[in-house]
Amino acid sequence: MRSFASILAWSCLLLPACARGDSEHAIQAAESASTPAAPAASDTREGTIFHLEGRHGTPGELWIESSYKIRRDAGKLSKTLEIDIEHAPPGVTHALTIDGFALAKLVTSSKGKAEYELTEAGDDYFPEGFREPREGSVVRVGDLAEIRLQTVHKLTDLQVDIAGPGPLTGKIGYKIERLGDQETTEFQVKLTHAEAKSVHPVRIDGTHIGDVTVDLAGKGKLLYSTLEGEPFPPGFRAPHAGSTIEVGKVYKGPLRDHLAASD
Repeated sequence: MRSFASILAWSCLLLPACARGDSEHAIQAAESASTPAAPAASDTREGTIFHLEGRHGTPGELWIESSYKIRRDAGKLSKTLEIDIEHAPPGVTHALTIDGFALAKLVTSSKGKAEYELTEAGDDYFPEGFREPREGSVVRVGDLAEIRLQTVHKLTDLQVDIAGPGPLTGKIGYKIERLGDQETTEFQVKLTHAEAKSVHPVRIDGTHIGDVTVDLAGKGKLLYSTLEGEPFPPGFRAPHAGSTIEVGKVYKGPLRDHLAASD
C-alpha cells in the first residue's frame, strides 16, 4: 500500500486505500483540471502556493476547521487535507466525507477533540477515487457540520525562521488573510528545542508585546489572533517588512515579506 492517511492524537477508523501502480499516478501538477484555481505547473514558488479553508462554529465552543494546502518545499510538491474538531460531544463517531467521498470515521476524545490528516507526497498518494478539493468542495463531519471550502487570500505575510543557537528552531510570523467576507490577523512566535522552563520576552521594533514561555519539552508559543488564541494586547502596533523582532537572547532580526519574495 502506498497510500498515507493518519489521525493525529485521537482515534479514527480509516477506510482502506488502494495504491497506485504506475509513474503517471505520481503527484499531479498543481494545475489539475479538478482544481481550477490551483497554480500552474510553471509556478515555482516555495512554501504554500494554494490554500483552501472552511470553518464552522465558534472558537471556544464547537469549532471545526478544514483546510487543503499545496506546498512546495525544496522544489518538491506536497498536498495535505486536514480536519480539526474541538469542543464536540465526547466519544461520538462521525463519518467524514469530502464531496461525497468517504474518508474515515472520526471518534471524538473525552475532551471532544479529533484530528484527521491525509497527505500526498513522495511515495504517499491519496486513496484511489479521491478527487482533489477545489473552490466550493464540501467537507461533511457526520451530523456536526457541512463545511464549504473557499480560497484563502493572503493580504500580508511576514515571516522569519529561527535556527539556533544549538538545536533551537522556531518561526515568527505576522499575517492578514481573507476567507470569504471574513478578514483575520495573526501574530505568532513558536520555539522548539529551547531551554526547558525558560521565558523569552518578545519585542517588535523595541516594544515589548509579550513573552514566550517554554515548557519541559522545550516548546513554547506566543499567539495573538482575531480568530482564536489570545486577543492582541492594547497598543499592539502591526509590524511591517523590515521590522526588527527580538525573542529574548535567542533571536534578533528583521521580518521578511514572503509575498514579495514569492512574486
